[in-house]
Amino acid sequence: MLKERGWTPDLVLASNSKRTKQTLDEMAEVMHELADVDAHYYGSLYTVAALDGQTRDHIVECLLEVCDDARNRVVMCVGHNKGWEEAASQLAGQAVKLRTASAALLQCYSPSWKDVLKLPSGKEEGVEQQGQAAAAGAAAVRWQLVEVVTPQVV
Repeated sequence: MLKERGWTPDLVLASNSKRTKQTLDEMAEVMHELADVDAHYYGSLYTVAALDGQTRDHIVECLLEVCDDARNRVVMCVGHNKGWEEAASQLAGQAVKLRTASAALLQCYSPSWKDVLKLPSGKEEGVEQQGQAAAAGAAAVRWQLVEVVTPQVV
């Protein structure tokens, strides 16, 4: 279970699709702590998952809206492939394969969500278009893939 691994979320960021909500409800039946977790649902997380390479940045934007450095230590993001697999791979700096109902456990140590999730943006930081990919890669290196949890493992 995620709880035994120390991965009990205090914040959930999820697509607002019926399927995602059903998944979270079923998880809460087994992991009772999820019933009281602060959850934020975004329709845009469903849509953006189908677009090439855009999911990570959108997840980051959504997280920066709701993450609180004092309260949130473990965040669970629930959504759809192919975008979630791409996002996990970009953050981990390596290929991450996610099947249905699997989870990539990524960790990063920082006192600030803003520092960890900061988007490389040419508009805000004066970075040229070609430098954005390098900046994105540098940000992703901060995260470590701990494990990919599959339904058999959970």
